[in-house]
Amino acid sequence: MARDRLRASEASAAEDSISFVACQLAARLNAKAIIAPVRDLTTALALVRFKPQAPLVAVTDSGSLSRQLAMVWGVSPLLAPTVEPAASLAQARRWLFAHQLAHPGDSAVVLSASVPGQEKVDTLRIFQLEDEKLQDKYVVRGKGERRDL
Repeated sequence: MARDRLRASEASAAEDSISFVACQLAARLNAKAIIAPVRDLTTALALVRFKPQAPLVAVTDSGSLSRQLAMVWGVSPLLAPTVEPAASLAQARRWLFAHQLAHPGDSAVVLSASVPGQEKVDTLRIFQLEDEKLQDKYVVRGKGERRDL
C-alpha cells in the first residue's frame, strides 16, 4: 500500500525515498516517533502521505508554519527557537516524554540535512531516547551509504 503511494508521487525521487524509508524504518523498529526539521509544508506532507505508525514530530521555528502543520493529520508540530539539530532534538525528546509518547530507552527515527543550512533532508538517524541526551545508534545517508557508530 505505501509502495503504491511511492509510485504515485509527484515529489522528487530523493524526497520520496527518504520519506518512505523513514516510515518503514520507524515501523520495523517500533520507533515511538519520527522527528524532522520542517521549513515548509511540503516536507511534512511528503512524510505523512505514507501514513507512518509513529507520530511525526515536525520541529519548526516558524509560528505560521506550526499553525499550518497543526491542521495536517499525523503531524505534531513543535515550535522551537531553532531547527538546529542538537537543540531541536533535545526539545523533541522533552516533548515526547512530557506527553508520555516515549520513555527513556525508546527509539526515534530522526531526519536531518547532512550539510548545515541545507533545506532538504537527506539523512536518517536512529536515536535511543535517554533522560539527558540522545544516543545515536547509526546513520543512514543518501545513496545507500550506512555507517555504524
